[in-house]
Amino acid sequence: MNLLSINERLKGRDFKLWEYQPSLGSMLIRSSTELNGQPSDVGMDILIRGLLYAECPLSYGKIALDRANEPEIERVESLIGRRVEHGAALVIVNTRARFMLFAALIRIQEHTGYLSKSPLFSDIEAEWEEYKGKFPELDH
Repeated sequence: MNLLSINERLKGRDFKLWEYQPSLGSMLIRSSTELNGQPSDVGMDILIRGLLYAECPLSYGKIALDRANEPEIERVESLIGRRVEHGAALVIVNTRARFMLFAALIRIQEHTGYLSKSPLFSDIEAEWEEYKGKFPELDH
């Protein structure tokens, strides 16, 4: 995952927690289609499957993604009570804080059209099949 190119695509957009399915370990963090306050045809989605831990305010504002550092990973592993060998440990960074995400699959993609259409259960099912075996406790 090239964070430099991803952060360029996220730049100038306001993000919100859009959808959360705790029983399925799924989350969608979505921007509107505005870019720097101007109308745009495209918004950005952060799709999360196999969620183990998330620090998630309702509104993130403008963000960038960063890799979790060792103290952050150790803190979260202590909170969830186990080491995480597979999956992504990413941080959503805004002007106020660093918000941890631990998940088997984190994907960034563009969205167009209706904001109410959710990609959580359509776009990433095939990709999820590849990852879910790494987290047997999430395999429903």
